[in-house]
Amino acid sequence: SGWTHERNPSQMLEILSGTGRVLVAGRAKGQRLWDLAERVLPATALDTRAETGPLAANAAAEALRALGIATRDQIRDVVTYWMRRDLDATLAALVQAGRISEVEVRGEDGPLPGQWFIRVADLRTARAVDRRWRGRTTLLSPFDNLIRDRVRTQALFGMRVVLEIYTPEAKRRWGYFVMPVLRGDALVGRVDPRFDRARGVLEVRALHLEPGVRLDPAFRRDLTAALRDLARFLGGTLRTPLPAPR
Repeated sequence: SGWTHERNPSQMLEILSGTGRVLVAGRAKGQRLWDLAERVLPATALDTRAETGPLAANAAAEALRALGIATRDQIRDVVTYWMRRDLDATLAALVQAGRISEVEVRGEDGPLPGQWFIRVADLRTARAVDRRWRGRTTLLSPFDNLIRDRVRTQALFGMRVVLEIYTPEAKRRWGYFVMPVLRGDALVGRVDPRFDRARGVLEVRALHLEPGVRLDPAFRRDLTAALRDLARFLGGTLRTPLPAPR
């Protein structure tokens, strides 16, 4: 009972899953179906014992691959429970093995705090891409992996992403399902979209731009194209023109 009583079963299953005692056996109508691990995995898998060191190293490297660049704490938030205990030693071993490298991440005010890591393979890719990369304009779900860590998002992009789904309408600043706008490598604004299913029309109720950002003709064209893509994905059309920026 209490504030979390409806979430307790799902949280308990996640914890048990992290220890390998239960696993997802399937799905039904979007819901995960759980079962004991011994009834999901073949006996040969249960009888096989793997060294925890290589498993932890591979998990940390995969977490870093998904994040692109990250601090120790950001990697810790991605890996499962038992892999967090010796994470410092795991990262040190990965550095020594030449699989990951420490890097300095600089913002407008100088180096960002913390110890940042990147995979060596991704470092080479980043250097190559930097010479020929061309950005685009797109909309991000508030649950997108790029911005799911709000502290990380503010450190890297300077935007404080806020989810206001559970905020009373009168107290919302940005909107019910506000979507950050990624233009090139910068978060430059937010749109508050609403899809009218009955009419099949996507409308933008508000457009918020970050300080110093202007809605010039090129940006307006690219943003409109991104919104039209979203409308097509929803099976509708975009209502134009866009509202004036706030």
